[in-house]
Amino acid sequence: MPPKKINSHLLEKYCPIDLFIILDYNQEKKVENLFLWHGQLFIKEGVYTGLKLSFKIIFTNNYPNIPPNVIFNENIFHPLIKTNDNQLDVKYLFPNWTPGKNCVINIIYKIKDIFLNPKYFSVIDSFNEESGKMFCDDYIKFESKIKDDIDKINNKNETNNNDIKENDEFIEEIKKKHKKMVNTKENLKMI
Repeated sequence: MPPKKINSHLLEKYCPIDLFIILDYNQEKKVENLFLWHGQLFIKEGVYTGLKLSFKIIFTNNYPNIPPNVIFNENIFHPLIKTNDNQLDVKYLFPNWTPGKNCVINIIYKIKDIFLNPKYFSVIDSFNEESGKMFCDDYIKFESKIKDDIDKINNKNETNNNDIKENDEFIEEIKKKHKKMVNTKENLKMI
């Protein structure tokens, strides 16, 4: 089961630079949904430079015994991401997930790291074997495919004003929530 209470300020404080997380909010019930978190990632270096990627972290009732799922909202070419549903291979990143040793903040750091650290580009025993093989066999083609995906994501956002507005609202919501929250030791243990 996800943590009973989350301090959004801690998410801001402990998230990597250029990665933002907010909790889902049910407008009707006026309550945060702790089972669903929304994230936004900005990559500013490396082969994925210019990537602006939204994602969801979805908890099951079995958390922390089983890691949450991470689903990207856009399709991006990467060995650890399924091409049909954009799911991150969390089991590859944490093959021996252990409650108490591993927690959601570890996953949040890996979400950014997989786009920066080349050791993840050559993985061939995960969700997208083609991507890992292409990195090893034809780097120019690998890089070109990534750039095409980044352009598609950016063009989709540029041509759809609603997406741009939602992203702006998303960032503003993060800023508002983080200003309201207070840091506590108890909540730090929960993430």
